[in-house]
Parts: sequence; C-alpha cells; structure tokens
Amino acid sequence: MAPMRPYELMIICTGDLDDAGFSKQADWLEGQLNDAGADVTKIDRWGRRRFAYEIDHKLEGYYAVYELLAEGGALDSVERNIRLSDEFIRHKLIRLPDHEAKKRGMFGGGPVETTSSAPVDDAPADEDVADEPAEEAEEVVTPDEADAEDATDAASASA
Repeated sequence: MAPMRPYELMIICTGDLDDAGFSKQADWLEGQLNDAGADVTKIDRWGRRRFAYEIDHKLEGYYAVYELLAEGGALDSVERNIRLSDEFIRHKLIRLPDHEAKKRGMFGGGPVETTSSAPVDDAPADEDVADEPAEEAEEVVTPDEADAEDATDAASASA
C-alpha cells in the first residue's frame, strides 16, 4: 500500500445552482473522493460568494474546501470528472507539505501546540539564569527630522 499523502481541494461551483443543487454537487464530489480511496478529514463549505472578476460570464459561485488524505495518483479520476462537469467552474488540487498537514491535524495527533517559554521567576532554582541587561530602545527618527539632519550634513560637508 502506498503512503497516504495530504491534499487540499478547493472547488467553485456555478452560481446558477441553488443551495440544494450545490449540496447535491458537493455530495457527488464526496462520493467520488471516497470511491477513489481518499480519506476526507475536513469539509469547509463557504457557500455563495461574489467573484473578484467575471469567470465564464458569471459573477457568483459556491465555494468549498476539502482536506483529505489519498495515495499518490488516486485523485486523477476525480480531477478528470470535475473538469468534465459543467457545474464546476474552477478547482485547485494541491499536495500539502507534511508539516502543514501535521499542523492541521490531518495525520492524527491534532494540531501542533505552540508553547511559550516560562518566565524567569518560574525557573527551577538549580538552573543558572544569567541576568542580562535590558536592551535600550533605539531612537526613532521621523522623516522630517531625517531631512533636517541630511540638510545639516550636506551644509557642513560643502563648507
């Protein structure tokens, strides 16, 4: 068995559909993904959105994003069926990097948790904690002050 790879599939269905028609297309796509052996981990249906620009003489479409795990090459037939369908205006299938898939919790184990370092007061007593001097704040120069300094430098250089 080939290793399962993480993918993200984004689809845009035509805005000519109603909500029930979009749900029917989304269910059809989920069936296609399951038939291809994909394990759908998350489905995010955005609903009807206005396009930034006209696509195929349409101004609106239904968006959905699928996160899934599948073997390499298993989704070729799904992509072909999406391209042949008139209800799908656009689609994008990308393979996610493994670190991104782990962050999203697609490999099990949940999203990666970020931890902040403990404050010095909570540090165990047996550790050597060096007291470092605080850095001094840099002087902020506004553009007007910078122009005045440049003019002063130019005047003293020409003298």
